[in-house]
Amino acid sequence: MVYTDFIPVKRMIGHLIISQKRNNWGATLTTKEFIFQKPHLSYHILLSDVIGMTPYEIKETGPVCDHTLMHAKYAHSYYKLTAGKLFLINRHGVFAKGATNLIVPLNSRLLHYVETYTDFTILRW
Repeated sequence: MVYTDFIPVKRMIGHLIISQKRNNWGATLTTKEFIFQKPHLSYHILLSDVIGMTPYEIKETGPVCDHTLMHAKYAHSYYKLTAGKLFLINRHGVFAKGATNLIVPLNSRLLHYVETYTDFTILRW
C-alpha cells in the first residue's frame, strides 16, 4: 500500500471526467461532483449543490477568515466556488458544512471540461 498525503474520497458518484494532481493540490470532476484535495484535506461538492463559480483575484497573502490563510502560489486562475453545502474530509472523518465559499486554483484544461460536461452557464468577459 502506498501512503499519500491526499485523503482518498471513497464513494465517488457519477462517471469520472478528469482528475488532476499536482504537488500540493488535486481536482477531480465527475458527471455529478467536484473533489478538491490538499494534503490531509479533501472537499467534496455535488454539482447540484453548486450555486455559482466566479473568477477570483487574490490580491495579497494574509488571513482571510478565522485561521485560514491564502497563498497565491499557483500559476492557475483562481475561482470562488459557492456551494449550498459541501463535505470536508480529513483524517478525523467526514464533516458536512452548510453554505460555503471555496477558493480554488483551476487551470484552463479543467475549466474546459467543466464547460463541456456540466450544465453551468459560462460567462466570459
